Amino acid sequence: MLFKNILRTLAFVTLTSLVSAKDDCEEIKSYLKKNNNESKVDSYVSCENDKDGSLIELSFDGFVFDINKEETEKLFSYPTIKKLTYINGKNDIFPTSISKLSNLEELNLEYEEYSEKEKNGKTVFYSEVGTINEGIFKDLNNLQTLSLGFLKLNDINIKELAKLPKLRTLKLSSCAGLDKLTDINGLTELSITFNQRKYFENLSSTVPKGVLSSLTNLKSLSVTLADITEDNLNEIGKLKNLVNLDISMNQLKKFPKQICELTKLETLYIYLNDIDDEIPECYNSLKLKKFNYEENINVREAKKSDTTINNGRCGKDIGKCPTGECCSKYGYCGTSDKYCGKGCQSEFGKCDTSKDTSKNSGGKCGKDIGKCPSGECCSKYGYCGTSDKYCGKGCQSEFGKCDTSKDTSKNSGGKCGKDIGKCPSGECCSKYGYCGTSDKYCGKGCQSEFGKCDTSKDTSKNSGGKCGKDIGKCPSGECCSKYGYCGTSDKYCGKGCQSEFGKCDTSKDTSKNSGGKCGKDIGKCPSGECCSKYGYCGTSDKYCGKGCQSEFGKCK
Repeated sequence: MLFKNILRTLAFVTLTSLVSAKDDCEEIKSYLKKNNNESKVDSYVSCENDKDGSLIELSFDGFVFDINKEETEKLFSYPTIKKLTYINGKNDIFPTSISKLSNLEELNLEYEEYSEKEKNGKTVFYSEVGTINEGIFKDLNNLQTLSLGFLKLNDINIKELAKLPKLRTLKLSSCAGLDKLTDINGLTELSITFNQRKYFENLSSTVPKGVLSSLTNLKSLSVTLADITEDNLNEIGKLKNLVNLDISMNQLKKFPKQICELTKLETLYIYLNDIDDEIPECYNSLKLKKFNYEENINVREAKKSDTTINNGRCGKDIGKCPTGECCSKYGYCGTSDKYCGKGCQSEFGKCDTSKDTSKNSGGKCGKDIGKCPSGECCSKYGYCGTSDKYCGKGCQSEFGKCDTSKDTSKNSGGKCGKDIGKCPSGECCSKYGYCGTSDKYCGKGCQSEFGKCDTSKDTSKNSGGKCGKDIGKCPSGECCSKYGYCGTSDKYCGKGCQSEFGKCDTSKDTSKNSGGKCGKDIGKCPSGECCSKYGYCGTSDKYCGKGCQSEFGKCK
């Protein structure tokens, strides 16, 4: 009997332990809530577990949430963490325990400390730049992506980073010590932005000479909100492996001709500059799949050339495809059957007749070519098919069948615009002059004089997936993150989401404002906190005393 009771007791204890067991994320938050405000913990600490309950992602905003050394050590005591974001605003020393997270694949470190001074009768803002302790990077051998904000890199930091075998992506925001980057040879992606130069007078916005040309393995490069020099542009032109280049928002006056040397380039973003120039003819030789030059002063199209740079388009009045690619019957460049087979336009690219079951050449018809296969119509443009645009208006009956009852369109060939005509009833005329009913036809750039348009499908005023002040809103259904990028996940729609530039999901943001900030266009502080004159939430005198903004929180 006694033995049975012991077994029952052990079973109860075991079951109770299993029921009450917490995953790592819940454990961290419960630990911090013992000595801290619960709303602060929920607002400024976020985490994610894997399917086994082990912590793999951790984000901590230490700018407005101050914890002691013991609590800090607890945060970084989980070796399973793969992604860590740590914002430090209390001192310029980052916890050395970060170096023990040997499974880290992505690390984001940011230092935030601002001050204001009077200059020439005006208030100007200054930002402090933090430092990184020796040894933090040394043992992070699985690190692939590193993002740093408002930090200064020293010789020791660079030596440690240069030895990391898997480090490929480096993102720097308003950082100093860039001249030392020349020693990190393994990078394939580099992003440099000086996104605070409009607000902080003391921050440099230049890329030192010799840095870019030394990183010869780069495939993606982004330099934005910088004072780009001619030396910088010359160095960019030497990066022969570049596939993606973003030099937007740099006050450029002309299109850099150095870009013509980048023969592997597929994506070029150069929007929101001050360009008043014609697109260089040499850009025509690039195999660009994306070329965004919107929001400049006055851009003139490049001179006509055999090769198109118009986002992979081809055909009459556009140009030829890059060497080795086919121009489909719809005017797009590619290499698969749908581009090189039936309907392929041989005058604008190569064609593979073996991929066309038609009895004539390339799905074409007409004089000197021949008739269409049985049951197909020969359109006015000399292509075989069975839809309205082939069998209706302009159909050539001598080279195939025609059905005059199928001429409901006011134009021909699915095209529209000046000198062509309107789309069929219910269809939209896209900015490229094609009829259709999807967003790409009825949204941004839709030509209302040649068909219907749905303005509700054009909510975005920006380009390149970015958003915010001086850029514009996100596309319909997307959120604008605190960092100014469009998307639909929690990191875009949750904490810090900018509702004036897209939708936001307040259920994913327990704080009434973004990132511990407050004020006009941002919002109120969490309950019980004060909004300082600088626009930050907190409970000490510097938040609740002189200059406290009562309309955005409590004040003493």
